[in-house]
Amino acid sequence: MKVGGSVDWRRKTDSGTHFFFATLEKRFTEEREAGRARCHRFFVVLSPRLEIARAVDKRVDDALARRFNVFHYLRSDEIGLSSIIADLLDPGNPHGQGTVFLDRLLSRLAEFPQRVALTENYGSDWKVDRRARVAVRTERTIPEDRRLDVSVQIRTDDSAEPRCLAIENKPYANDMENQVFDYLSFLEREYPKRFLLIFLSSRGRMPSDKSVGPDELKRRMKEGVLAVMPYASAPGDNRKGVESADPAPLPYSLVNWLRDCYRDCDVDKLRWFLRDAETFCLDRFGGRTMIGDNERSEIEKIMRESPEHARTAKAVYDAWPSVRDSVCEAFLETLQSRIRRDGPPGITVRIEERRILVSKKAWPDVQTNSDKTAGPIAVCLGAQGKGYSGWYFGVEWPVARTDLPPKGQGDFDKIKIIKSELERSKTADDQWPVYRYLRGDGYKRFNDWGNLLPELITECKSAGEISDYFAAEFDKVWSVAYPVIDAICGVER
Repeated sequence: MKVGGSVDWRRKTDSGTHFFFATLEKRFTEEREAGRARCHRFFVVLSPRLEIARAVDKRVDDALARRFNVFHYLRSDEIGLSSIIADLLDPGNPHGQGTVFLDRLLSRLAEFPQRVALTENYGSDWKVDRRARVAVRTERTIPEDRRLDVSVQIRTDDSAEPRCLAIENKPYANDMENQVFDYLSFLEREYPKRFLLIFLSSRGRMPSDKSVGPDELKRRMKEGVLAVMPYASAPGDNRKGVESADPAPLPYSLVNWLRDCYRDCDVDKLRWFLRDAETFCLDRFGGRTMIGDNERSEIEKIMRESPEHARTAKAVYDAWPSVRDSVCEAFLETLQSRIRRDGPPGITVRIEERRILVSKKAWPDVQTNSDKTAGPIAVCLGAQGKGYSGWYFGVEWPVARTDLPPKGQGDFDKIKIIKSELERSKTADDQWPVYRYLRGDGYKRFNDWGNLLPELITECKSAGEISDYFAAEFDKVWSVAYPVIDAICGVER
């Protein structure tokens, strides 16, 4: 068409643009359908072969008890794990290995170029033998109402100044306000330049800024009196180089130490225990799955059969973290709806950062020491760390005890009378005066939702044993907590 003797370029351009996007949309649709078809073919091939592999693994497991682990029957919370570490480090304990395990840890720590406190003088001042006097304590009380999880005091001879290897064990919980700073201050007073504080966390998580300031953290790590050590390094963890200007965890984990202890030990009974400890830490903290050897082998065979299979598996692998988190989030919302439906009238049920928080509408907002309000007290179901695992029940204040006025701190302490379903927190400077983790069979089966995705998908549609378990456990905690909170808030029952 011509307008005033010229071509109407606008209409021609609009037509071309429409054709381009229509073609592009068609291509996108075709690629999406082709991708779906590839995934379908991949799983059609994979599923029956995996079923056979699982059956073979099951027979081998039943015959050899490969999945049996003594740690499934032991206390594996922070206190239980600290006791095990302390017992292995103590030369006087019944393991009969003397200073072997302690010396192994000290000698390996001395190898790293972060210049930890014992690097330069390991041979003369830190090396332990049968003449050394070693005192190992758990829950060592220090000023500021703190407790060192593990304290190892070492004298190489009667005239030597004592040295201290201290461990702050954080497998699940976050550190508290000024916690690491207070530990460092105490150790500096008692053992000036003769100590090393290890911050032991699940995957090498650094202490929080509220626990020790960023500048203080860098300074102390540079001085070599503070080191961060992971329980285990998960596959795909990005580790900063040891020469990085930013603080970084040690490239040596608790799993590495347990493995070294296993190699150093000749006693079969103890070697089985050390191997179980290593396996437990890898499964719990290292992100290792319980997939069987035959399943793994069959998956590798299928991927090698076709580049298309490998590409599809890579796409599934890349999508897994977001799919896993999406399903877990949906299941948490399913639990929220169930608690709201089955709970008593007059409650609010909300989700915040992988936690379900339940309060009565009659409970007033908590007043802070700056005359502000910070929301109500809540009974909580939450996950520790960054994922959907490490589940606990507790009573949560909206702010830490230190941010409350005197009356509020008194109310905070009153909740500690609850003993039947919850345990008292180790420190008063937190938002959770009482809490507990999953127990017994529930802990073994339901603690990590990432391993329960097929079941969670099913239970997002209809209730099953997982949702029944969490709903029943929450009801137990609620039934003992709300009467005490009612009394604190002045609510008549």
